Amino acid sequence: GDPQNFMDQLVTNIEKIFSTEPVHLYANASYIPDELNSRYDELWTPGRMDRVIKVLVDKKIAMEINDRRKIPSAAFIKRAKAAGVKFTFGTNNAGGDDLGKLAYCVAMIEQCGLKPEDMWMPKEKK
Repeated sequence: GDPQNFMDQLVTNIEKIFSTEPVHLYANASYIPDELNSRYDELWTPGRMDRVIKVLVDKKIAMEINDRRKIPSAAFIKRAKAAGVKFTFGTNNAGGDDLGKLAYCVAMIEQCGLKPEDMWMPKEKK
């Protein structure tokens, strides 16, 4: 169909779900289907990123940096960091050796200037 319409629906659904459901982490943050991935930078416009970032900040939801899919982009991470979003790392656990790599996550730490205080930590149960 229409990729722009798809993205508008995707962002609207993210806003609706994150505004109403108890969510702590946005896993596979900024994922779009493989057939659209070559247009990632075009489709994830600053306006769309900012809408998602706003709901993450408002609801205190962390953004996963996914090593396997290499998402979100550095531009998205930098915008989110500037707004105060916290981050976590993930791999989708596709195999037993996934957790030892995290090369994309490490690259994003360096490229985006992430510090320990930018990382999400689960709250202790009382």
